[in-house]
Amino acid sequence: MNGGNMYKVIKTILLIPIILIGATSAQGQAWRQIDKGMGLYTEGQYRDAIVTLKSAFDYSPTPGDSTNAYAYLSFCHVELSETSQAVSYLQSILNRDPNYALPEGFEVYQHLLDLAKGKLPVKLTVQTNPPNAQLYINGSLKEETPCTIPLVKGEYYTIELRKSGYPTKPFSLLIRKDTLIEVDLKSGERVSEKKIDTVIIPKVVRLPGPPDPRTYIVGASVGAVVGLAFQVISKHFEGKAVTQQKNYYIEVEDNGNLNNAAELNKESKRSLRWSDIFHYSSYAFGAAGVFVGIKLSAPWFLEPY
Repeated sequence: MNGGNMYKVIKTILLIPIILIGATSAQGQAWRQIDKGMGLYTEGQYRDAIVTLKSAFDYSPTPGDSTNAYAYLSFCHVELSETSQAVSYLQSILNRDPNYALPEGFEVYQHLLDLAKGKLPVKLTVQTNPPNAQLYINGSLKEETPCTIPLVKGEYYTIELRKSGYPTKPFSLLIRKDTLIEVDLKSGERVSEKKIDTVIIPKVVRLPGPPDPRTYIVGASVGAVVGLAFQVISKHFEGKAVTQQKNYYIEVEDNGNLNNAAELNKESKRSLRWSDIFHYSSYAFGAAGVFVGIKLSAPWFLEPY
């Protein structure tokens, strides 16, 4: 095998990451914006996360990445008490996938998904001591206590109870399921409350995405080294075969030893076969080296949350 063939092998291996970069650059940028938005969500920077997640749609994300972006946009909006926007993003997901389920660990947002699917509202029951206090929700008069009011699940509400001769102490309430509260008007404090679960921000699991472009450089380097190593071994067997052929002719023409000549001829053919095996394997193993290098180096270039 000549040097031209070795050059072709290395060139082929180096072309693999170049092709991959061209095919995944836009989608990779979209994934990186979504990944960054997830990190901002984890840090509680919901406004910045919303801006970053929306910017991912400028880079033609894959359908799976689009779903993840919509989901995290929804999570950010609900943490900002913007339930209507949160629900609209989940509805966008449900329009494409009616069987969509929240990622594992995000069950705390199940009420949003239920709301997006058109589930019934929850009920708030208010009791006061003494009774017949006026119930205001978000500044609007509703009824006199005791009463039960239907509300939208997942919303924050400002509750205010007014009765002549008693102090008024508004308080906020997040409704996630049917809730019963009892209020002592003399102190303005809630005596008891059977209410929602504690809100826990789930741990974000990073989404798989296209590799960082720098991993292609690592992959190309690994692939080139592996391909070159196989080519060196191939050249070794090729050189060995040439030497055995020379000795074959010496035994035949000069020494007349046909037995030794026949053995040398077999060894020469065996060496040539090994040379061919390593030559053609260099393409496959070089390409494998590219992908292994990309895979193993991917964690090196992930930005920490």
